[in-house]
Amino acid sequence: MIITLENTSPTILERAEAILKRLAFLGLAILALSLFAHKIIDTDIWWHLRTGKLILESGRIPATDPYSFTAGGNQWIDLHWLFQLIVYTAYHTFGSYALSLLFVAVYSATFYVTWLSCRRPRSRLLALLFIWLALLAGSFRFLARPEAFTYLMIALYTLLLIKHDRGRIGARIFLLVPLQIIWTNLQALFILGPCLIIAYFLDSILIDREKPYFSIRRRWDLSVFSDRKTLRLGALFALTVAASLINPYGLKGLLFPATLFTRVGGMENVFANSVAEFQPPFSGYNVTSATMYFAGFLALSALALALDWRNARLSHIFIFLGMGYLALNARRNVPVFMLAVLPFVVVHARNVVDRWRMLFNLERRHSRGLAMAAYLMLMAIMAVQTVRIWNNRYYISDKRAERFGIGFKEHSFPQESLSFIKEKKLSGPFFNSLDAGGMFIWQMFPSEKVFIDPRLEVNTETVLAEYCSVLSNPKQFSELADQYGFNAALISHTSQDGLFMAPIIYSTPGWFLVHLDPVAAVFARATSKNVDVIARNRIDITRWKPPTVAPDDPLNGQNPDMLRKISDWINVLAPSDADAQIKFNLGLVFLVMGQNEQAAEQLKAGLELQPDSPEAYYNMGLAFDRMGRQETALYCYKKAVALDWRHALAHTNLGRIYDERGLKDEAEREYKLALRWNEDEAIALYNLGALYLENGRYDNARKYLTRALKADPSLIAAREALQQLENK
Repeated sequence: MIITLENTSPTILERAEAILKRLAFLGLAILALSLFAHKIIDTDIWWHLRTGKLILESGRIPATDPYSFTAGGNQWIDLHWLFQLIVYTAYHTFGSYALSLLFVAVYSATFYVTWLSCRRPRSRLLALLFIWLALLAGSFRFLARPEAFTYLMIALYTLLLIKHDRGRIGARIFLLVPLQIIWTNLQALFILGPCLIIAYFLDSILIDREKPYFSIRRRWDLSVFSDRKTLRLGALFALTVAASLINPYGLKGLLFPATLFTRVGGMENVFANSVAEFQPPFSGYNVTSATMYFAGFLALSALALALDWRNARLSHIFIFLGMGYLALNARRNVPVFMLAVLPFVVVHARNVVDRWRMLFNLERRHSRGLAMAAYLMLMAIMAVQTVRIWNNRYYISDKRAERFGIGFKEHSFPQESLSFIKEKKLSGPFFNSLDAGGMFIWQMFPSEKVFIDPRLEVNTETVLAEYCSVLSNPKQFSELADQYGFNAALISHTSQDGLFMAPIIYSTPGWFLVHLDPVAAVFARATSKNVDVIARNRIDITRWKPPTVAPDDPLNGQNPDMLRKISDWINVLAPSDADAQIKFNLGLVFLVMGQNEQAAEQLKAGLELQPDSPEAYYNMGLAFDRMGRQETALYCYKKAVALDWRHALAHTNLGRIYDERGLKDEAEREYKLALRWNEDEAIALYNLGALYLENGRYDNARKYLTRALKADPSLIAAREALQQLENK
């Protein structure tokens, strides 16, 4: 008898698919590393570094606020203390480049653990797709912040809970208990650990496993606890909650996340209204490509879960709804949601695809061909995106501050202004803009204390409201100065609130601008202590000329040679645009100070270095507009929308110019384009309503004028136009 052996060697098509899988993962990993490796821009890092130094010097974890004169002595539950020790040790020992690489390592570990949770033989393409979406949607939160460790913890918890649920690990699930202790002392979102565990525990006791589809138990008794997995999950939940008590503050530390929860989301409280990361992702504020990718991820995830509802687990529903609520309530929680749901969303998506393949009777070779085409398409997209990250087009086109590289981003912190304060021996009390508070603490403590800083666990609602009142009522600054006895002010004009505070303080009687650089400004009050500083350094903004060459930024000065070589290699890929940004920053300062000629000069110089900045063209258009040079302004606005067709303000100003010239159809088109990209743009709403009122289209006029007043209740012109409409 002749025995024939079946040929089981892989075909050429199978080998090609295997190679494509590996190449696609490599492309995804390179894209991820590129997104993780950007220069440090987060201002919070400075007070974290100072606190790490304080803990090492004093041997104690702070229980009350030592840094501010407005909240000094207030209770401070500093659950970031372990994070602060880690980052300060890295920075103090190896420098700023090592600090950057520390976060690259943490984010890379999170990426790899998430990949382990998602990859399965039949789910690799879907895992690549969903992780790709998640990377781009969460890229705006890859910052040098404590959340980096929270993301890693969520990824580890998810991986271990999935393995336990599938029966691959038993008692090893209790490794989560020591992890919970570490997490509790790294960041305040530690409470999410027990929340993930309770979701799996409730699933195990409430779902009827004998049914082939999702079904709640109709009868419930203690026999559900006979299952070892259920018992382990119940014990694990209790132990992780108990482990959360192991922190310097005990029960207060355990309950602290509830305090933070009341300060995020929407626009209903002063904290959410003042801090961008606490606003909902779809609120219309600062919409970027990351917002669009998150919308895509959310839609596909919800669709996969809904279409595969028969295979849904109660734990999946709990986690999706709970984490989804957090993400939709505050944009800072977007990565938290995606990391928690990624593994089971991929499974549900795979089930849906399998059913569709059977429904359309696709042969294996056909589905393999489609998969290979999808791999090739995804690889091409990722390659383009990676190159755009390396040359910073990705960040610039999205109007984001990040830049590819390591170390601190040049000319992004008020280092030069603080050096001026020290050199001239200016003393407090100081008023400061919110984002300048972190570096003020790093540089000035303990000799001076800060007025306000980003530590929401310390700052009171009253102080934050007082700070915000300066923007809504310029006279409030003078009253605050008298109330707190301010002797000087440090304003970081690279933030929106600081930018608009600068002209307010400049025009306040008894206050003088004594230092201005591309990042910040220093003002001195007319007091006996400041007579000499004012006499020698007073700046008249109408005559001031910026230095031709900006001073070197010393923040990345102390680094080992090996890390410096890595930075130099990266800089070859991503040349610095710091010189252009300096011109743009100064142009904005001149613009808000009413110095339109100087503003146009600086912006034009910046555009010669970086000619594809829509924001610079828009700002230059404003400068020429205010000088009455409308034709040049029109050119600038057109350039802005050519570079960024979603630029609502540029469309609004184009519409206004057309309106003034009697080109009503063109004006209406531009107003509508502005509202397409920002439906709450009050000026566009008002102008369009006024145009309809002028043309006798009263129903449309009423609609848009009402919306304008809703978007900006202080818009008196809209109120008067509505009144005029009612009188017709």
